[in-house]
Amino acid sequence: MKSFSEREGFRRADGPQVAGMTGRLRTRLFNALAQEYLQLWANPDGILFVDDKKDYIFRSIWDKFLALRTSDYSFADFPENLESRFFGIEWSEVYDLLEFVADHDPSESNAQYFRRWINEILEEENSGYRFVGAVVAPLVSDEALDEIERAVDNPEQAVRTHIDQALRLLSRRDKPDYRNSIKEAISAVEATCKLVSGQKSATLGAALKAIPAERTLHPALKDALLKLYGYACDEQGIRHALMDESRLGKEDAIFMLTICAAFVNFLQTKAQLMDAPRSET
Repeated sequence: MKSFSEREGFRRADGPQVAGMTGRLRTRLFNALAQEYLQLWANPDGILFVDDKKDYIFRSIWDKFLALRTSDYSFADFPENLESRFFGIEWSEVYDLLEFVADHDPSESNAQYFRRWINEILEEENSGYRFVGAVVAPLVSDEALDEIERAVDNPEQAVRTHIDQALRLLSRRDKPDYRNSIKEAISAVEATCKLVSGQKSATLGAALKAIPAERTLHPALKDALLKLYGYACDEQGIRHALMDESRLGKEDAIFMLTICAAFVNFLQTKAQLMDAPRSET
């Protein structure tokens, strides 16, 4: 909800933050990080409790993220050291750090809670990014995010891996790889078609033809899938590196990831409905 000042035109609301980060957003992200991970506790005598989980996360950040000498590491001094660095790193590195911290939390349920909390802040501050699965990704519509998140949580490892890799390639803030992100997205569709058809070594076209009759897709949908696959995989396509990569942008990769995630979810839902026992009438 807009504030009074924004509604009455006394202060202009910030636009989506896609190429930077306001000081307000950075501060709120640090506050969440500090509350969830950086608070230290002492007993009544002032003796500090060394929390093993926090110590593991602190050491991981110190060594693997900050690449600092482990001989200089101090559990007690770490929160202050990280705070001083947090407000000096590039805005994109803030997202790198948030990904890293959640990814190194030994408790997956706690990591998921932290990601949801960060997403609430990103939404409230009109950021152009959100956590999708374990990756901070460019913002698309809520409906598209739902489709991608469902695909990220796919029970099939092969499908999940392709979607996750597509997200990671798209979300590289130093050098996004749109061509290979598109390749991974369409590969998730191909993997799903293989699973639904039972033809594990088939190409997408062969897998579509092998899908049992009772699961047959409308011809227009089959044609759409094949054309998407051709765009990404034929001799003129992305997989063979012959497409002019300079013509590929974020919008191409986001579109392909979104539509491929939706196709994956659609195909699996349709297969599950066909496999479900039907009640007698």
